[in-house]
Amino acid sequence: MGDMHICLICKPKNIVMSAENKEYSFEFERNAMKKLSIMLNNGCQSECWTFYKMAIIETLDQADLWLCSHMNYYVTENHAGRFGDCGEQYGMEYFDSILDFNCIHISEVPPRLVIDRIKREIDENKYVIVFFDYGQLYQMEQYIHELMIYGYNERGFICAVLNGGRFVESIIEYNSVEQGYLQAYNFFMSNGWELLWRRAFFFGITSISPRKEYKNDNVLYDFVKKLRAELKGGKIEIETRDFVTAETTTKTCYCGTSALTFLASEFDSENTSRWKDDKGKRYMTLLALKTAFEHRKQLLRNMRFVQRYVHAESSELMAETINLYSDAITNVERVYLLFYKYCCTRDDEILSSISDLCSNQYNVERPLLQKFEDALWPYYYSLNGVPMPND
Repeated sequence: MGDMHICLICKPKNIVMSAENKEYSFEFERNAMKKLSIMLNNGCQSECWTFYKMAIIETLDQADLWLCSHMNYYVTENHAGRFGDCGEQYGMEYFDSILDFNCIHISEVPPRLVIDRIKREIDENKYVIVFFDYGQLYQMEQYIHELMIYGYNERGFICAVLNGGRFVESIIEYNSVEQGYLQAYNFFMSNGWELLWRRAFFFGITSISPRKEYKNDNVLYDFVKKLRAELKGGKIEIETRDFVTAETTTKTCYCGTSALTFLASEFDSENTSRWKDDKGKRYMTLLALKTAFEHRKQLLRNMRFVQRYVHAESSELMAETINLYSDAITNVERVYLLFYKYCCTRDDEILSSISDLCSNQYNVERPLLQKFEDALWPYYYSLNGVPMPND
């Protein structure tokens, strides 16, 4: 589910691009009837199931508070790079402290009633995730995937749709939403297991409202734990049980900065033959690198928030470390772009360059993360009203 993405090359007739496109901006504002706050340009574009949640969270005042103690990164031996902990992706329960997820069974919402039900949820200031057949929308084979809806007007529902690798605001006509839901409804009613394994991410229809009362008085402790998890990293072997087949397999994962050393070895010149004809592996690796960069941008955001939180704006050491880390993580974006170039050219010399960059990045990042922790401690003690030990 999460590894596949719809990438629009042309705009179907029953989708109208939103106010983000200047040519539609004035008309869009005149016709708007109900639209909830949304952050489409959020810190997670690589995972659709995480993007939808972050698009809501980042509209909240408590977003930085929550992010400081959440969202780690790992990569598997098969190059699946994810936001998660020790090889486990984040399901709905991970976000439960800041988002309220409500289950609406598809059996209770036949296709003829889905339009009114979605409007009712939006009128109650709830975001809606429905499963939807993108195939009928883009004139291709059936493809059941989530659709995030957060508003409506005379023309249709206001939705987040992936376009060219990023989510954009689009309007999908009511009839198209009903038809797409109809296909998903029939599919799940005939294939119940297909809906159940998706429950880790969303219900048949998911209604989401933010928990605006979220608080965390222990955010500094949680951030230090997150920072140390990134610093320490490590190789982890875990046993996983398939939800559908119940088969048990062993999975190897690399967490924190250790993911960089693993990727460096994978891009080594001795392994270049693996990449030539394995399109699936190239695609998974590209997403893993994109997620790695997004994760580091979130860490940078955490550092800046913590600096404000402990009133350390005047700390030259902390400011210098933040600036150095900001410069350093651009190399991870460079790795992502270089690998994209490799996918287009199959030039083995590019892989060698990527391997060197990953190795160097590991040697640069770890001292900076440690330096930030060291700079934080005096403020941490001061904020807790106790003296910092001399040793």
